[in-house]
Amino acid sequence: MTIAFDDLRTPHDRGALFAALSQARLQDEATERLGGEFDYQADLEADVLVFTGQRTGRTIETSVELIASVAPGPGTVVWGRALPAGGRAGAERLVELGRADGLASLTADEVPFPVLGDGAASAAMAAIEISAVVATATGGGITYVVSAGASAAVLLLGALDFAVPRIDHTFPTRVAAALGAGTISDHRAAVHGLAVMSGWTAAWADDWTSVALADPVTGHAAELDFDEYARLANLRASLG
Repeated sequence: MTIAFDDLRTPHDRGALFAALSQARLQDEATERLGGEFDYQADLEADVLVFTGQRTGRTIETSVELIASVAPGPGTVVWGRALPAGGRAGAERLVELGRADGLASLTADEVPFPVLGDGAASAAMAAIEISAVVATATGGGITYVVSAGASAAVLLLGALDFAVPRIDHTFPTRVAAALGAGTISDHRAAVHGLAVMSGWTAAWADDWTSVALADPVTGHAAELDFDEYARLANLRASLG
């Protein structure tokens, strides 16, 4: 399956699993810590985002940077550095990656993306893909995608250790679902990127057909096998 930005395929694949699993873990952990459903409020001028439990009033506060605004109306992405409240360390990392690898989509301030049918769905998909590239550029930054009408915005959050992916009971199903969605071309690159960004060990076979992952935080492990097309063929997790 094609993605919105053809030249970003390599950094997208490398960061896609980390972005997907960290966003899912952020949702799970925030829900638990805040006692159920929660709201968010972002002050982009002050670089502060606060999650607040709807029932409990408990809060989680972190720093925030506007990375990108995705609007289906004009069919473009405007990078945060070109917006009044954006352009911080994350923006610089994206530009550095774009310049180093010759990626025009990261060096231009505004880039087009395909809007197919449902504009809101197209914007959300582009934002998810941007999150994957941000993970690669930042070495594991936690992103949060928010919507405003049909548009979407990608936010880069500060250090939230509880959002870092772990090898746990959710790992097999979430990895299989993300890789089965069809947007990740190189499954091996995605798994390796996930391991490195999450602080796990990854021991690859000499021919890169299998990898043994170990999570030092949970003490759990997983083994993944790949076919000749670098696609996931089998996944076994040890959660005892």
